[in-house]
This record gives sequence, C-alpha cells and structure tokens, in this order.
Amino acid sequence: MTTLDRETMSLAALEGTTVFLYFWATWCAPCHEELASLGRMHERIADDPRFRFIGVNMDRKPDTARAYIATKNIAWPQAHFGDETNRSLRETFPVETLPASFLIGPDGVLLARHVSRDQLKSRLEAAP
Repeated sequence: MTTLDRETMSLAALEGTTVFLYFWATWCAPCHEELASLGRMHERIADDPRFRFIGVNMDRKPDTARAYIATKNIAWPQAHFGDETNRSLRETFPVETLPASFLIGPDGVLLARHVSRDQLKSRLEAAP
C-alpha cells in the first residue's frame, strides 16, 4: 500500500508484527474522538517492534486527510483508501461503516474486526 507520505509498505512485510488497521475519515465524528485516544495509545507503543498502527483514510481527496493529520499530529502511517495502489485494501478489508478496525496477528491472520479501544489495550498489554 502507499501511504499519504507516498511511502510504500505492505502488510506481508510486517509479518511477525501485530498490526492494528484503522479506517477513518475527517467527516466521521466518532473517528475524531477515537483518533485522539489511539494517538495516546500509539505514543506508548511507538518504539515497540511487536506492534504497528496503520490508518486508512476514507475521505474523497487525500489532501483533506493530509491537512487533518498535520493539524492533529497523527504520528503513525496513513494510507488513502481511494488510491489505486491500495486496491488490495479494498478487497481484503471491506468497510461498510466508520470507524472500522482490524487486528492482524503476527502470522498475518485476522484476529479481530471492529476492535474497541479497550480490546486493543488488552491485546497490547497481553502480548508476550
């Protein structure tokens, strides 16, 4: 996938890492609150190689997401759902409502979808 910073990353390359994939948009009111909470959680685990947070923005224009990210200091990688280079995201993770989240285990297997903040926190704390 291509991030909003135009960097390339792949979920396959993150094998061995637990990945939290978070789909959001600037027009999604519940996303605003969750992004703030997730930002605090990300700060605590940012240097832990066992975990990666990846955001996937659903706004129509990627520049809308870039501007929002800059004002909110969102520090983890963000992809744009509409980008053709991210077609596999649309096929692998069908999103019907926002926010949407997926937790992918170190073996690449989907562990959970619609992961709450409490569930994510418990998973992060319980990780070996």
